[in-house]
Amino acid sequence: MLYGPAFQASNIAHLVHMISETYVQVSDKYIMDRMSNLTTLMSLEVGSNQFQKARLQLENGCQEAQKGILELVQRNREEFDEKIDKRIDSINHNLKSVLPTPSREEQKAIEDTVHKAPQEILKEISAEDADQFG
Repeated sequence: MLYGPAFQASNIAHLVHMISETYVQVSDKYIMDRMSNLTTLMSLEVGSNQFQKARLQLENGCQEAQKGILELVQRNREEFDEKIDKRIDSINHNLKSVLPTPSREEQKAIEDTVHKAPQEILKEISAEDADQFG
């Protein structure tokens, strides 16, 4: 039964790609500019009007960033789920044309694998890896 491990590996690779891509987007769009503003804030005299203004701008920017990050993560998650669904359909279509019809038990195992959350798949693989070296 090669389908399960192959599907898990594909899902994990796509999940890692989506997470790293989201990290880069968050960093570029929301973190780096605010980090550079910290040097300006640190150079100002605490309590001065300029300091208060810069601190308030940073605080407002952080609140905007928090909202933007949540929206970005949600959007990326929805896109990821759509891509995975399309890949599942494509894999199923391609496999059905070349493989014999699976037994009921095999079909159930495949469906269980397909419908697992990525976190569950990662836990399973981590446990399997631990067993190999334990």
